[in-house]
Amino acid sequence: MGSARDAGLASANVRLLTDMVACPGGDFCALTSARSIPIANAIAERFDALDGLNDIGDVDLHISGCISSCGHHHSGHIGILGVDKDGDERYQVTLGGSGEPASHQTRRGATMASKGIRKNGACRLRSRLHAAAHQEKL
Repeated sequence: MGSARDAGLASANVRLLTDMVACPGGDFCALTSARSIPIANAIAERFDALDGLNDIGDVDLHISGCISSCGHHHSGHIGILGVDKDGDERYQVTLGGSGEPASHQTRRGATMASKGIRKNGACRLRSRLHAAAHQEKL
């Protein structure tokens, strides 16, 4: 019997950006405001080079499709929360979260459409990660 890696089911990405937590979102949950899986897939595709991920270092990325927070978006260094704005699927990005009590360093951004997260969000994310790579926390 082959290994999980041989079967394409394993990746050496522990504690890296693509080792993210995401709830099932709108594809499988009736309570959600937005889809999580397509956002997670888009980020994983954008950051698929392991060398680049190792350069960025440890990053906790968490994605929740709604305020129920099944993906624990508030506890990730980077959190993405799906919100419904006038029937439109949108996302709010939070930087600086942790598993610790609320911090004044946590920054919450404006909401953006799914297309913005997929197209521009990865570029912004890459520049923020690059700037934060030399700091202890985002």
